[in-house]
Amino acid sequence: IGLITSCSVQKNMKDNIKVTFSSSQEKNIIDGIIPVTLTIENNLDQEISILLYYPNPNDLSFECQEVSVKKKERGWNFSERLAPIKIPTRETYKITYFLGRYFNFLKVGEFKISYNLNLNVITQNSQSENIYEGSFPIQIGNGTNEELKKQISYYQINLKSEDRKMKIEAEEALFYLNSAHEK
Repeated sequence: IGLITSCSVQKNMKDNIKVTFSSSQEKNIIDGIIPVTLTIENNLDQEISILLYYPNPNDLSFECQEVSVKKKERGWNFSERLAPIKIPTRETYKITYFLGRYFNFLKVGEFKISYNLNLNVITQNSQSENIYEGSFPIQIGNGTNEELKKQISYYQINLKSEDRKMKIEAEEALFYLNSAHEK
């Protein structure tokens, strides 16, 4: 099957595929697990498949211009395999990323996080690579040891999940858990 790529097809795809990030929990704790949800909404009249590296984000980057947010060095994995993720017409796909992979937050506050996602989209007749850029706010507050333990416990339990996606997200969350000594 030949793939057709044209400017009009790419524009139509980009205009009809909505990409957003949002905070995944009510309270984000400094030195805790800070999840954000990527939502990809398919508003096309046909099913799409997307190529999205996870957990290693070869196609995604975050930035924050705040002095009190220390950016971590980005890890690349060029040999990572991925399978197309199908999103039916008028449906969404969600996945959680963890800001601990990208940043150390040195103080509490509200921060503007910018993102750049290079998304490869495939339909029955075409393939398109689109760049989605935007920003979202994230509020980081103080938390108690009990709140932090509850957060960690949630992800530790998910490590035993039969749901592969939930298990991978739990591994990612716990692997990039910030601690005061990393700052």
